[in-house]
Amino acid sequence: MSEQAITSLNIILQNLHDFQPKDAIEASLVAKAAALFQHGMARLSKLASSENVRNSEAQANIAIKLLRCHNETIEALSRYRRGGEQRVVVQHIADKIAVVNHFSNTEGGGS
Repeated sequence: MSEQAITSLNIILQNLHDFQPKDAIEASLVAKAAALFQHGMARLSKLASSENVRNSEAQANIAIKLLRCHNETIEALSRYRRGGEQRVVVQHIADKIAVVNHFSNTEGGGS
C-alpha cells in the first residue's frame, strides 16, 4: 500500500472517529465527504504548481466541483441526522434588547 493511500485511509478513519456515525448511512456520508475534500484539496495543490493556464483552469474547475459536492454531502449528513426537521433561528438585536425566535417544522414541509 502506498504512503498516499495510507494517509488517505488515516484521514477517513479520523473523520469517522470525529463524526461518530450512528449507522452505515452516516458512516458512508462521512467517508465520502472526507474523500471528496481530500481530492478537492489535492486539485487545489496541483493548481498552485501549474504553469499552464488551461491546466490551471481545469484543476480549478475540478476542485470547485469536488468541494461543492463535499459541502452537499455534509449538508445531506446534517439533514439525515436531523431526521428532516427544519429549524430557523431569527435573532434581532436593537437597543441592547435581544429577541430570539425559534421556528421549527417537524413535518418536513418548508416555507
